[in-house]
Amino acid sequence: MKLLAKTLALVLGIASPGLFAADAAEAEAQCAQWAKEDGVQKDEMAQYMADCVADQMTQAESQTAMEDNAPKD
Repeated sequence: MKLLAKTLALVLGIASPGLFAADAAEAEAQCAQWAKEDGVQKDEMAQYMADCVADQMTQAESQTAMEDNAPKD
């Protein structure tokens, strides 16, 4: 479960290696919390975590790109 999530996070994080460690750890922690709150079953956990971490990493990359493209004062 964690291996799959970390692998996806690594692949997605290659574009922004400076942000990878913090974002991946934060994404995994947030997804684990959501899984607990949602009552995700053990047999569905690996897919849930992989999808969730990938979504979180994509959102983090999108936000970083928007901040990088924001006009500087």
